[in-house]
Amino acid sequence: LQELENTTEKDLPIILPSDDIKNTVGQIISSGRFLDMENKLALIDFDSFRTILLNIAREEKNICAYAFPWFLMLEQGESAQYHCLAADILTCPFKELVGAYPAALYHIRRAIELEPDDINLQKRLLLFNRLPEKLVSDEEAAKITTKISNKPE
Repeated sequence: LQELENTTEKDLPIILPSDDIKNTVGQIISSGRFLDMENKLALIDFDSFRTILLNIAREEKNICAYAFPWFLMLEQGESAQYHCLAADILTCPFKELVGAYPAALYHIRRAIELEPDDINLQKRLLLFNRLPEKLVSDEEAAKITTKISNKPE
């Protein structure tokens, strides 16, 4: 477990994390030690990081899983990738929380502002039209669908 604690970005190339590293990362984030974790992020790939956060949210119901991407955006600057991660956490493990879907919609809309040409983000926006609350109106969904279908491959 000391492997991650004592390693800096300069010490190792990006690695696929072992179970011990995944557990250590999970413990650091779950305990709110965000500054400790920020410097270790280069040691794991984004997909593993995403999985770890989703597991923290799903298994522990720990809000730190959602707070950490916010922390990263405050420290490193916004990115569509972090906004999408925050939206995933809200719409999967935390979907029962009041306001989870509207907050997730904010993240997807912000991701689109940051990367307006990303068609996959536009498609994600359409999912909010399928909710009973229809957070994206039928009219807006029709405009998005037209925009997607007119976009050259």
